[in-house]
Amino acid sequence: MRAVRTGISFLLGLSLYYYIQWGSADFTVFDFYRATAGGLYVALIDVLWRIVAAKIDTKVSWKSQFKTRFALGILLQFSMLFVGPWIAFQIYEAPIDLVLKYGIVSFFLVLLTAVVDFTIYSFNYYSRGQIENIQLQREQLELQYEALRTQLSPHYLFNSLNTISSLISDNPKPAEQFARRLVETYQYIIQSRNVKLVSIKAELDFVKAYMYLIRVRFDESITTTINIDQSIMDNQIPPLTLQILIENAVKHNYFSADEPLVVTIDTDQNGNLIVKNENRQKDELVDSFRIGLDNIKKRYGFFTNEPVLISNHQVFQVTLPILPKPVVA
Repeated sequence: MRAVRTGISFLLGLSLYYYIQWGSADFTVFDFYRATAGGLYVALIDVLWRIVAAKIDTKVSWKSQFKTRFALGILLQFSMLFVGPWIAFQIYEAPIDLVLKYGIVSFFLVLLTAVVDFTIYSFNYYSRGQIENIQLQREQLELQYEALRTQLSPHYLFNSLNTISSLISDNPKPAEQFARRLVETYQYIIQSRNVKLVSIKAELDFVKAYMYLIRVRFDESITTTINIDQSIMDNQIPPLTLQILIENAVKHNYFSADEPLVVTIDTDQNGNLIVKNENRQKDELVDSFRIGLDNIKKRYGFFTNEPVLISNHQVFQVTLPILPKPVVA
């Protein structure tokens, strides 16, 4: 691509010399050599300009300072293109009309180059943007899939069915309620497979169904306290975020009927969601603990620059930024 552009620059320089000499009565073979030299000069200036332009682009961006970058490009490139011939014109005492003709044609040539440079930048910027967007979407889907795969694992289903089996033999009514809540959780999980964000209300409804299953499984030795301002219920979070945090609390903390574990979900003074529990972590944390938190952090990273904050002291606490409500057209 660069070689093609250099070749075009040479031909333009050649054509430029022939144009300004058009109609000259004393056009000789030496003019051919001078025209060739002119073509090489323009090609050299183009190569040098690309080096200079690369430096300028690091200081003056096409995207944020378009007018300045466009004007600066024309001014500098015109100066580079004109200075050599101007010296030659002075030495050989060229007619003023020849100088003016060269200057006008050079200016339009530089203007064309500036337009081409901007077109190339726009194309490259758009192409990079599209590629980055596809990569981000792919990574986001992979994280979403990982979160869903964890919840649809055979282990989770086996534990739930085992609980239903034991309930049926003792009391059929709670077994029916458990089965209904299990269906609700699976419906939400499946419906979330192609959804990037859900409302806090939808996530809390899912958490309530999920916590019913947990309370039954562990004989009320783990509970949740939810104190969320109704004004933020339509705000959004990535699906399964709260469930992953609750599941981490269940997996990685000691609790019993005598010492129940309470997971609290509320908001802080900045309007962020807070999920916390007393820190009773087991000695060794399995990989799923860190994987779950990393999954949440990365998915939040697609939608906000606000960090997911984790505090692991006497109280284990995760602070989740609140994402804006969806814009209704």
